[in-house]
Amino acid sequence: MIGSIFHSNYSPIGLDIGARSVKMLQFRGVGDKLAVAANGLYELPRAMPDDPAARQEVYAKAVGQLLDNAPFHGRRVVTAISSAEITFKNLRLPQMPPSERAEAVRWEAMDRLGLKPGEAHIEFIDAGEVSHGDDVRDELIIMAVPDTVLQNHMTMLTDLGLRPVAIETEPTALCRTFARLRRREDDQDQVRAVIDVGLVSSKVMILRGNRVVFYKPVQIGGQDLNQAVAKSLDLSLQDASAMRTKVARGGDETEQDNQLFGSTRRENVQRAVLEATRPIVAELANEAGLCLRYYSVTFRGARPASIGLVGGEAYDPQLASVIGEHLEIEAAPVAPLGGIDLTPSQVTIERRGTQSEWALVTGLALRSLPSAAERLRGAA
Repeated sequence: MIGSIFHSNYSPIGLDIGARSVKMLQFRGVGDKLAVAANGLYELPRAMPDDPAARQEVYAKAVGQLLDNAPFHGRRVVTAISSAEITFKNLRLPQMPPSERAEAVRWEAMDRLGLKPGEAHIEFIDAGEVSHGDDVRDELIIMAVPDTVLQNHMTMLTDLGLRPVAIETEPTALCRTFARLRRREDDQDQVRAVIDVGLVSSKVMILRGNRVVFYKPVQIGGQDLNQAVAKSLDLSLQDASAMRTKVARGGDETEQDNQLFGSTRRENVQRAVLEATRPIVAELANEAGLCLRYYSVTFRGARPASIGLVGGEAYDPQLASVIGEHLEIEAAPVAPLGGIDLTPSQVTIERRGTQSEWALVTGLALRSLPSAAERLRGAA
């Protein structure tokens, strides 16, 4: 029963601090189903301060307002360290007992990343077995986060009166989201590719069943698409972003469009936006293709049958069409809240569309470990 796995029938509060917004989400068990108990989204200022302490103040204000404006139950929270704050590295080690492997990973990571003892917290994802010459080795995805980043995150949460259940990583949270969507027995060996397209960067992830076997941040995101439109159409970044959103969602021509483009028809504006952004999307598709090739060579596995798109930029239909065309594979946005009741009156999630920007926070809210001692985890 779903309700029985959550403390007092409520999940922890998922907290996603992104580049564009802060999102919070909590589930409630209703029989054997899930419903959204509370949620909220806070749009961050376009010009965020560079000073880390000042940025933390902005995040704290956002979290405080969300807690005040929505009926969240309790103050247990699960959040993730941004992938931008984490160093990822793939590592192959000889097979060994788990007790020995954890220590071996720590020393190998410190050596390869040039870290000193006590400088960073190191965890890993076990991606699976790979052939290495005549040997079989374990492929591991190493994740190292500076202790200062982790401590600052903990301090912000506790200062707000929140009780951290866990601070984890984006790939493990996203994996949990997809594990809920693929619960049938015949899904357990299925290979799926996921591209999380954000404002600043994107992340390519490959899942085999419910295991993360590949993860890589890619420095291409929505802001690159906005800059391309701004340059091509001589717009401000704010107007370019608004134009991209409008074109992607099929908005009608308005008086503002006429002011910006004179007598240019909406179809011509749409074509101009698509032409400006297509090279950037093709570059992202090429990066994803390299990731798929690495997976195929490393694990000698079947090519994913499709690519799921999530993140704040996944609404753009050109992403799916260009990535699918470039890689000759089906690509489409994923609805991370599929099958979850969104009807309670306090829920503010738009019921139309894919809600793809809620993918990460969904995985965070689905975590139900009762211990507050766990901070950064490498297991979904």
